[in-house]
Amino acid sequence: MSKQISVWSPRPSCDKVRVLSDSVTVYGLPAIKITTIELNYWQKQIVLASEAVLFVSQHAVKSLLSQLSIQDLKNKHLISIGEKTAKTLKDYGLPVSYTAKLPYNSEILLSDKNFQSLNFSSLTLISGLGGRQLIENTLRYRDKKVTRIDCCQRDKCHLEPEIMLEFINSYSINAIMLTSCEIVDAVIGLLQLNRLESFLRQPVFVFSPRIGSYATNLGFSQVIVADSASSQSVYEKMLSWSEI
Repeated sequence: MSKQISVWSPRPSCDKVRVLSDSVTVYGLPAIKITTIELNYWQKQIVLASEAVLFVSQHAVKSLLSQLSIQDLKNKHLISIGEKTAKTLKDYGLPVSYTAKLPYNSEILLSDKNFQSLNFSSLTLISGLGGRQLIENTLRYRDKKVTRIDCCQRDKCHLEPEIMLEFINSYSINAIMLTSCEIVDAVIGLLQLNRLESFLRQPVFVFSPRIGSYATNLGFSQVIVADSASSQSVYEKMLSWSEI
């Protein structure tokens, strides 16, 4: 008989409700919000002068295009990490030159020969604050002209106890989905603030062994690691785990 799993997704872009099966449902309540970092004049000029622009997330796309026009990015090589990022660019009417393959991470992008064969004289890396340093460092090592611009950042959400308790009780939350170390930190903070440390014993589904180790070190005792760092892989792991 399948276990009933009601999973809390604290991602900033989470769906309110995602039904995976009769026994597994994912409910969204963001623990982190994305805020735009205002670019100065010179940063905007760097983007305009670049031959290629690499976006690390859909949030990076939205943050940049809240400050530049779509026309400003026409006739550039636009590169994305992940299908959601590529879709966001296409939704703005912008063609994508290259999208990293599963599991949509920096290592896959940098090792892909199709990406390595892209010919550009200068590239701007559009990132979140403090993220994707491996891409910047590796491209510099390869003698590429790279400028990194942080155009958005993650801030922890403050959720009042009554909101947390209503969410947990209304949906019978008994598992958590953790997709980054920043989200692990935010969730831990909310659990401690609202005296919900008992949730540390509930199953948590994570994107990677690195995030799993981080969650374990902070007190989660039942960590289930997806086979690859993608939402689909995490969802598949939830489905298979519910049948055990």
